[in-house]
Amino acid sequence: MRRFGKGKKFDERKYYHFKLSCARKDNVSPKQAHLYAKELAAILFPDDECVIATHTDTKTVHSHIIVNAVNPIMGKKLRITESDYTKMKDEANRLGSEFGYTKTDFRKKAQNKRTTEESHIILKGGSSWKKNTTGIPDFEIDSLARALLPAIQAYFATEEGQREFAAWQAERQQRQLNKKLNNKESR
Repeated sequence: MRRFGKGKKFDERKYYHFKLSCARKDNVSPKQAHLYAKELAAILFPDDECVIATHTDTKTVHSHIIVNAVNPIMGKKLRITESDYTKMKDEANRLGSEFGYTKTDFRKKAQNKRTTEESHIILKGGSSWKKNTTGIPDFEIDSLARALLPAIQAYFATEEGQREFAAWQAERQQRQLNKKLNNKESR
């Protein structure tokens, strides 16, 4: 990657990571899972470097496909859009059906789906803000929230609360603007 002047920036994408697993009821062996991942990688990334690792350390045998984000021969950067992800999942389903595996309905809305921001926090070792990590039972937190909500709403209905909220919004917008400007400068 460095040969082509790419991959130098800390926050620049250096690889893509895909997890490929079949339904438990398919009883896929590690060898079959690895072959499935290998064939899928050959179809999806014929000109790119891939590393495939197949795991048996969970209840479901699964494979990881790691793809170099920079083509080692041409130096071209791999860019995958949301539309590409959808096509890739369709291809995984198509190939999986050839292997006799259960089709995954990835278009169905997931329950408790994580936001992009939440996923980044978790990847950096943080925890989800949706997950209660306080040790306080959820019913007590809910009870406290119900007790505090009217007071919070009353405060923000006052002039002082409105000023504070407006100041918070302005500060937030400024942070977002600074972030955009920093991203443009780093390109």
